[in-house]
Amino acid sequence: MMSVNLVTCGPDATVREAARMLTEQRVGSLLVIEHGALAGIFTERDLVRLVAEGAQLDEARVGDHATDDVATVPPDTPVDDAAAMMNRLRIRHLPVADGVTPVGMLSLRDFFVLSGAILRAQGADAASSLLRAAT
Repeated sequence: MMSVNLVTCGPDATVREAARMLTEQRVGSLLVIEHGALAGIFTERDLVRLVAEGAQLDEARVGDHATDDVATVPPDTPVDDAAAMMNRLRIRHLPVADGVTPVGMLSLRDFFVLSGAILRAQGADAASSLLRAAT
C-alpha cells in the first residue's frame, strides 16, 4: 500500500524548489537524500511554518528546515503497527526504509484508501479496525 514513487531532493534545494516539487507531484512531503541515504523529511507543515515566519523561500535551504530525526519503518512492518506509530508520533507521512535507503512512503491518505477497499471487500468491522489503529 506504500507509494514507491518517492519525491526527493538534496539538502541544498531551496524551499521554493521544494514547494514546487510538492505542488507538481501532488504530495505532502519529500525526502531529503544526502549521499544516497535518508537525511530528512520536508513536509507541507514545514513549508507553512516557513511562510508564516516570512522566510526568504529562494534563500532558505531544505536541509536547514527539514526534520532530520526521521521516524521510519522497515518494509515488512504490519500495516496496523505503522498506523499506530503514525498516530503515536502525530505524523502524516512515514518513510519505509531498508536500512538508510528509503524504498517507500506511507501517508494517512493511503490508510483511508486502504480502509475503503477493506470496507468494500470485508465489511465495516475490518475497516474500522484499521482506522482505529490510525486514529
